[in-house]
Amino acid sequence: APGADFEYRFTPPDAGTIWYHPHVNSLVQLGKGLVGALIVDEAEPIRFDADIPLLLKNWHIREDGSFAPFTSPRAAFRMGTPGAWESVNGEQNPVHNVAPGALVRLRFLNVDNTVMYKLAIPDYPAWIIAIDGNPIAQPIPLTEHEMGPGMRLDVALIAPEKPGQNVAIKNAKGRLLFDLMSLQTTAAGLGATRHIPSLPVNPIPTPDLANAEKLNFVFEWEGAITPTDPEGKPKHAFWTINRRAWEGMSADNIPEPVATLTLGKTYIFRLRNMTPHSHPIHLHGFTWTVLRSNQKTIEPYHTDTVLLEKNELVEVAFVADNPGRWMYHCHVIEHMKTGLMGYITVR
Repeated sequence: APGADFEYRFTPPDAGTIWYHPHVNSLVQLGKGLVGALIVDEAEPIRFDADIPLLLKNWHIREDGSFAPFTSPRAAFRMGTPGAWESVNGEQNPVHNVAPGALVRLRFLNVDNTVMYKLAIPDYPAWIIAIDGNPIAQPIPLTEHEMGPGMRLDVALIAPEKPGQNVAIKNAKGRLLFDLMSLQTTAAGLGATRHIPSLPVNPIPTPDLANAEKLNFVFEWEGAITPTDPEGKPKHAFWTINRRAWEGMSADNIPEPVATLTLGKTYIFRLRNMTPHSHPIHLHGFTWTVLRSNQKTIEPYHTDTVLLEKNELVEVAFVADNPGRWMYHCHVIEHMKTGLMGYITVR
């Protein structure tokens, strides 16, 4: 409530790059910047010479500095309403200084309501070391990596050995690469050779795939069919999960879950995108193991958000070890607010 406060006390179970944001009046509150990074360090410290959180956001700002509309019905039933002012940590195309030869950890967080980023560091070696807050067992070379809203990426690189050199980080749009930010080496060197480390993998429960129950979730598009509320006002619902759009809720009116799971059991969710648009599908309270896709080769990895491309089918597995009600939604906020949301119950 306005003017109130609340204190959270918890022990983080996993290390990684995480973020926080509200789920009330989300379009406006996220759109105006009520988001931030939460960094949980490894229990045994992994040494980096520079560790840089990088929040990616397009701001809905007019030339006079006022906020532009965060949504429109026409955009909401497509890919959403992008802002006009691209930023990294609130700056356009910033330059971060690092020491020559430094081991650098870049923590990218897509905190935008709508925009997809495709990160690339052309002509310079860099390695992915964690995806969506979950370390991967062995670093893999970064070519291009697409991040939907809510997704994160940890990248490690060793800075150039000479001062005054630049590493350009790009945002790929189609075949073109656009400046996003850069690193520049300063005059002071470190004098020791660095190596790209592997991060310790988080203690994620191992799914029992042989005895897993499979559940199908189909994400579909209702187009421009717009119901009205009892007062005749438009109530836009363009997106569905298993042919059901989110009805909304209140303290005394909670809709039925899209699935009820048994505590401790392994499940495989078959996520099928039947729309012509991409959707970063996110489940609160759990970490998925991504198993396979019908469109790309998958080396299994852990994540809490899967970016479904148009007409893509992805299978993810997890152990339902966290009891309660857990939100399950697309992280394009306009999609979430116009139907592409529900929740699961674990008991």
